[in-house]
Amino acid sequence: MTKYTYDYVEKGVVKRHYVSGLKYIAVAYSHKKKVLFEKFDTLEEARACYAKYAQTHSNFNGKDLKGKRFVKLVALYPVSQSDNKPMKWHCKCDCGNEVDVITNSLTSGNTTTCGATVHNKKHLEKNKKLLNKKIEQYGTVPEYLLEKKRSNNQSGYKGVTKITKKNGKIKYQAKLTFARTEYTGKEYDTVREAYAERLELERKYFRPVLNRFIEDKEKELATQKSGDPIKQDLINLLYKQTKKLGRIPKSTEFKKYNQAAYRFGSWGEFVQSAGLIDDKKRNTASTKVTNEQLFRNLKREYKKNGKVPVRTKFKHGQTAVNRFGNWDTFVRAAGLEPRNSTRLKLKLSREDILKEFQKRVKELGRVPTNKEFKYYYKTVTYFGSWASFLKIAGYEDRAKKSTRVWHSNAEFIQELQDAAKRLHRIPKSTECEHGSQIVKRFGSWTKALIAADLYAKKRPD
Repeated sequence: MTKYTYDYVEKGVVKRHYVSGLKYIAVAYSHKKKVLFEKFDTLEEARACYAKYAQTHSNFNGKDLKGKRFVKLVALYPVSQSDNKPMKWHCKCDCGNEVDVITNSLTSGNTTTCGATVHNKKHLEKNKKLLNKKIEQYGTVPEYLLEKKRSNNQSGYKGVTKITKKNGKIKYQAKLTFARTEYTGKEYDTVREAYAERLELERKYFRPVLNRFIEDKEKELATQKSGDPIKQDLINLLYKQTKKLGRIPKSTEFKKYNQAAYRFGSWGEFVQSAGLIDDKKRNTASTKVTNEQLFRNLKREYKKNGKVPVRTKFKHGQTAVNRFGNWDTFVRAAGLEPRNSTRLKLKLSREDILKEFQKRVKELGRVPTNKEFKYYYKTVTYFGSWASFLKIAGYEDRAKKSTRVWHSNAEFIQELQDAAKRLHRIPKSTECEHGSQIVKRFGSWTKALIAADLYAKKRPD
């Protein structure tokens, strides 16, 4: 069965090579169902068809959000967007401001306010109360004790400072801050000695607080009557391992990582659900990058370097590929041209392949085999198979012939005997032209040599 592929042209338009020729197709989806699929000979006709459908069905690529509330935002009406840009809704905030928000940002819960400082102040005040409550209870914020090393850490180890002396010598020193008191260790020549002292300080000051914090979390989990029992068992297991290690375990250290990632969606969501990350950082960590932010970051990289970055050099490259299907589609959606666009323009059409095939026929003076034609794989993609391509090219009689010539047992035996005479010894399977076919025909190379009277049971001393 042939798999048909469609090439992206622009928003709402794709193209595909049929036997009858190139067609442009106007496509639209609603709730993962195809609601528009019409073929045209020209790009302008397909583009006009999609534009007409988009005007008459303004909400075809999403739900009708008119009048719906999203925390502090109320959707009023959709905002028409140009090609390659996602649909937006004009919303009114409770504070009186009006903003345009992407549909996905509203439905996913990523955007709930207009972004005014009045909302941030309330959020900060709420977090401040929670932090003060934890400091009164434990003397510190327990989640801060479980944080990873900072991004600007120069030693490579959490809680170890790299010190450069005036004479150029490098020293390492362990530091720990607990209950508004800083504890410093000795200066060492090696980072491992300093880190060992840091671990001793953590056992002395951090462990008692962490054990008490996790015990409270376990009690809180035990009082919850409702919920998924499997999720509760996984969280309990995480608490025990955190208590044992004195830190949040890595995903590779957690025995039931696959089950946790499946149940909670990801390892980060699992740790957040267990309450081992403070609420303020949990909110920022769980916020997904919107399409608008992806476009903005890509354009910033383009202005900085003067060219479109490759996927591996882009911070959210895999996220962009997951959302848009491939990197080139994402770059075009951002309003830029992919780096390999010139190569894509040089892609051969069906007519070009037929012309190249006729040139090859003239060069060889005969019909080439599939291995002798360098565009064989493109040919199979466009025409379905090599035989159907030969029929379209006007070599139907050649298409009926088998590409592999059948040989009899006598011909294989003669080939073995000729090879032995040429080499003055028993030949190997790789030294014969049809070695693999001979092995399949006789069952093994040894049986083929016996049939050709070339196998010596006793080798001379």
